[in-house]
Amino acid sequence: MDGVSLATYTHDPEGRLLEPIKDRLPPLTEIYEGLFVVVTNETDGRVLERLEEFGCTVVIQEDGVGYDRVGDARRLAISAASEGGRGHVHFVDLDRVLLWAGSHPDELRRVVGEIADHEFLIIGRTPRAMETHPVSQRETERLANRVASLVLGQEADVTAASRGLSQGAAKIILEYSKIKSFGTDAEWPVIIHCKSDLPISYIEVDGLGFEDWLKLPDEVEAAGGLEEWKRAEDEDPARWLHRMRFAQMIAEAALTTYRELT
Repeated sequence: MDGVSLATYTHDPEGRLLEPIKDRLPPLTEIYEGLFVVVTNETDGRVLERLEEFGCTVVIQEDGVGYDRVGDARRLAISAASEGGRGHVHFVDLDRVLLWAGSHPDELRRVVGEIADHEFLIIGRTPRAMETHPVSQRETERLANRVASLVLGQEADVTAASRGLSQGAAKIILEYSKIKSFGTDAEWPVIIHCKSDLPISYIEVDGLGFEDWLKLPDEVEAAGGLEEWKRAEDEDPARWLHRMRFAQMIAEAALTTYRELT
């Protein structure tokens, strides 16, 4: 049986992931057949060097990345892993998989081992993992997940954006995916639902906990710890509005994609 390759991406101009990569990436080299990482051309060069030191295949995304380029980066990562590997692909954001490798390495190894048993696997969060996020994120993503679940006809946490894909599923995604934003969270499973007969499987894991703090150690320390930092986030009305816009983006992608493809 062919192995599973990791497809991931990052935009890190300040090199915030340098230490997490050093501390948490080594186990990934044993868990995955190959590591394919898309980085923006604005990412700190030291991050690229460190990734390459660990044997990652690094692909440069030109013109940087904003909310309107995330979809492009994700497709590029899937394409690189599909072409460079022989088996299934695990797509997940880099900071999320680094957190997972450090907090629940045995679970990550088990889940990666299970990916090859599925055509398209949505990897969501357990209630325990969801509780690690700020309330503003939990409450707004709950609504986006509800819309996506109604479209798919099954309950699923799509906003964790972690997927296991067969080569066939990856090909279908690359053929039909066009959304350039975080709306790909919902677009990809809806594409598989509408344009294939491939079964959509679903599991929940503890390892997909709140990951943002990996890139913000100084801010977290200044706030008096992670819980205090999250509490401040939840007391900021601008943060709620930001999260609401994200949720709307993903929910709209689910419904729009479904209507366009049916």
